[in-house]
Amino acid sequence: MQSARIKITKEQKLSQYRIYSDTEGELEAIKVGWSWPAFFFNVIWALTKGMWVLVITILLIFLVAGMFVRMTDGDIMWTNGLSLALSLIMGATANPLQARKLATYGFEPIATVSANSPEQAVSRYLQQNRQTA
Repeated sequence: MQSARIKITKEQKLSQYRIYSDTEGELEAIKVGWSWPAFFFNVIWALTKGMWVLVITILLIFLVAGMFVRMTDGDIMWTNGLSLALSLIMGATANPLQARKLATYGFEPIATVSANSPEQAVSRYLQQNRQTA
């Protein structure tokens, strides 16, 4: 007896992206939910998104934590816990933070699209709008 295999295609693994538009019609797509890049590379992620205040805040948190460990001859394990906590917070809040930044530039959410990447999400949105126009 053969076991049934379930084939998962790329179409079944699509993520949800929220499409944002500004008054000039420029489009941006931001994934809905968890951000793995922000979880693993929080400072680099924030740098690439131009979130300078967030970068400085993260670096200051680690600077203060490192100084505290040195001054108290403390165990470095709690700084590892702090790093994990910060990564979890970044993974959970990165995409909403990016959406808030877009809002400051006049972008508003206009649609939600299933896609494999932000570029594909914008492309699918444009295709859908051409078909309905």
